[in-house]
Amino acid sequence: MNKTDFRSFLIQLYADSLGVAAEFVVDDAFAIVSERPEWRGNAQLLRAQFLLALERVTPPEVPLARLRSEIVAKLKDTDLH
Repeated sequence: MNKTDFRSFLIQLYADSLGVAAEFVVDDAFAIVSERPEWRGNAQLLRAQFLLALERVTPPEVPLARLRSEIVAKLKDTDLH
């Protein structure tokens, strides 16, 4: 999965809880990761750091514990570069 498709997947997943604000939350997570170019050399590290960034910016009204396994499954096959 490419980065654009993964972004769309996350926005759809978060939209149930956040509506249009889902896009901003997802983009905030991508922004955190893009600020650290040293992570780009290691795809596994980049994905792990993205998941941490997403968890950090996710508001409490999003049932992240329930969604986490679905996000991780998609993230494993995603190129975030």
